[in-house]
Amino acid sequence: GELDGWTRRVEGVNEYLGTVGAVVYWYPNPEDRLYLKGGVGYVAFRIEDEENVLTSSGLGPMIGAGYEVMIGRRASVQPYMNAVVTLPTGQLEFNGDRQADGVFLALLQLGIGVTWH
Repeated sequence: GELDGWTRRVEGVNEYLGTVGAVVYWYPNPEDRLYLKGGVGYVAFRIEDEENVLTSSGLGPMIGAGYEVMIGRRASVQPYMNAVVTLPTGQLEFNGDRQADGVFLALLQLGIGVTWH
């Protein structure tokens, strides 16, 4: 399982994005530390100021790839790239009122992970 979150505040506006997913990692060649992953995830997005709230969420496929670089016998760092695109079954709500159906969200994530083996 995976859990990711992101937030920022710009000029009085707060943005939140979170994902929860179930994924499988596959190492095509275990001696080469490249891995691919795939699964299903749920994405939720919220943006708000002091007066209004806009939210959307949805379920969809997760895919990704990374490469483990050993930094010791029991630790590695992994540059990675992940993508989640929800199916167009989500809803868009403004201040709690449904505004649209068939909404989809897309998330592209680049990062570096640390793993203790």
